[in-house]
Amino acid sequence: MAEQDTNSALLMDRGIPIANDLDADGRRKLRIGSGEYALKVDDQGTFLYLGQAAPGSLGSQSVWLIQKIEYTSTQVDILFANGSSEFNSIWDNRASLTYV
Repeated sequence: MAEQDTNSALLMDRGIPIANDLDADGRRKLRIGSGEYALKVDDQGTFLYLGQAAPGSLGSQSVWLIQKIEYTSTQVDILFANGSSEFNSIWDNRASLTYV
């Protein structure tokens, strides 16, 4: 299974809705508003990190919108890296960022 499909299944299993569109290479696209973004998911067991950036972005670039999604059987909390909804975080640093 491709990484994008695995990421999508992981999110859907946790009740987090995503778009079902595929790009020309068969990778799933996440649509937010009028934009389309590449999606990265890092599952840590009791929470996961969700990263969005323009297709082709490197994890070392400060071009990511990163969210930490904490979930229980009754609640889902979505927190933003550094309290920002801007595309200005580094995916590779996701574990050391502050989430608000």
